[in-house]
Amino acid sequence: MRRVSLRDLDRVLYPTIPVAVVAGYKGKVGAMLAAWWTQLSSDPPLIGVAIAPERYTYKLILRSRVYSINFLDAAHLDKTPYLGDASERFYPSKLAKSGLTISKGGVLGAPIIAEASAALETRLSNVVETGDHDMIVGEVASIYAIENFEGVWRLEKYKPLMYLGRTRRPAPVKRIYVVCRNFDVKELEYAPGDIKESAMKRSKVMETVEELLKKTPRSEWKQLKLQLEKLMGESSLEADDVEYYIDDARRRITK
Repeated sequence: MRRVSLRDLDRVLYPTIPVAVVAGYKGKVGAMLAAWWTQLSSDPPLIGVAIAPERYTYKLILRSRVYSINFLDAAHLDKTPYLGDASERFYPSKLAKSGLTISKGGVLGAPIIAEASAALETRLSNVVETGDHDMIVGEVASIYAIENFEGVWRLEKYKPLMYLGRTRRPAPVKRIYVVCRNFDVKELEYAPGDIKESAMKRSKVMETVEELLKKTPRSEWKQLKLQLEKLMGESSLEADDVEYYIDDARRRITK
């Protein structure tokens, strides 16, 4: 490998599937494409999206406290400039001009894109300052998806839009998308071969710690550490690993 510039960090992390974040407040609706997003937790179901405070959608999220995260098929590639390059502040009614339509979610009433392949109705949970962007953390209240989502995406119909970044000035600025037509889908066994035994040991340790914490009053957790340290030793782990396993189990059993 060769060393590359720090300014290419996002380029190294791409391609990614951008999401359209949509929020509304007092009759005004804003929408933007966000490439920097991730699932943060499964219980509760939390999604984080990095948004700069300058974005009009950012203000609407903070005011309404509800919003949606939408996934668009590559067939809507021509709509992306309205979402990624135009601001409602300076280009009013951009959604109507894009040809996308807005409907309402059935749980929070959040605005969602009717043409999306999937949409998450989300309730604002936290805003974390993380540099030039804030991490908007939302709890997912409901999920909608087109029919060919069957627990996993069936890619015969859904062709996710993928983003590779944009070119830099002084050359003309262009956004680069990847439209995937054919997908070679392969399934791999979880923890195959000689990995299986170690994966089972890990699961057993996690389950044991969780069960012990459930049965032990919280006031006695300090004494429980001695028992768990012995468990760590029997599992060829370091004694101080017990702190991390206790903290991990605590988060699952104390909500």
